[in-house]
Amino acid sequence: MIADRSCFRNNHSAGDAGHVRIGLALGGGCARGSAHMGVLRTLEDAGIAYDMMSATSIGALAGLVHCVGYRAEYMIEACKRELMPPWWLARVPGGAYVHMMRMMKPSGIATKIKRYLGDDCRLEELPVPLFITATDLITGELVVQDQGCAVTALIASMSIPGIAKPVSDPESGIPRLLVDGGVLNNLPGDVLRERGADIVIGVDISAQPEDTSGWTDGKSPGVLSNMSRSWQLMNQWRNSHELNTCDIVIRPDVTGVGFTAFQQVDRLADAGSAATTAALPRIRSLIEKVAAAKAVLNQPALAVS
Repeated sequence: MIADRSCFRNNHSAGDAGHVRIGLALGGGCARGSAHMGVLRTLEDAGIAYDMMSATSIGALAGLVHCVGYRAEYMIEACKRELMPPWWLARVPGGAYVHMMRMMKPSGIATKIKRYLGDDCRLEELPVPLFITATDLITGELVVQDQGCAVTALIASMSIPGIAKPVSDPESGIPRLLVDGGVLNNLPGDVLRERGADIVIGVDISAQPEDTSGWTDGKSPGVLSNMSRSWQLMNQWRNSHELNTCDIVIRPDVTGVGFTAFQQVDRLADAGSAATTAALPRIRSLIEKVAAAKAVLNQPALAVS
């Protein structure tokens, strides 16, 4: 159940001057987050490990559980148990929305995640550095959480405005009201670059532009479609900047997967695996290039006679 992370660590130790520091950034996308687990599964199988991670929203959920030490394959099975709606609710009109609302309550996702992490999991004690982002409604700034209660940080990063209440941060000693990190940065690759990552691999699970051709009759497309489209538009203008903070971006095919499609765990995980498999040659090539460049820089200077 719990992984021995040493079995898929990079060949160099983290303190080695020639070590290539890999950062993995997991973006937000609500129910599409199962694709992250497929990405992690394939990276595990390929023996490519990260030295630090940044994550927001549903990406923070996948990232936190993996950084604790759970294997991706186990995470996928856990998602089926914990996140999929009951069969009867999935068949009710609007049931997917109701299911998401139930999970976002304090007694929902927090209770579920504590089954795997316990009550005292802290970010600064994780085996691998994890930076969970959230948005402070008071200051309008992005907050990077790397200390304190891991579950509190996670719930803050997943608090979608209009669905979940903002989360306070009493441990920081600063008055804050935190909501979904995706409000300001849905793919926080820059967080890793600022903390010394040589290579930043981003995983973008944002939705493809929605077909709005049928929206011209004056009728509302529904709550979920409104929310999904609003998030698309909000992210659209800044998307190119966020993607440019990553050296390689893995984009699982999430076509047609909605905001609340928590029942599509296997399909999304397979999409994440497929996209990562396609990216492996580029990842390995970049690691080799950066390692070679660092080796040259670390060569001792020749003595001048």
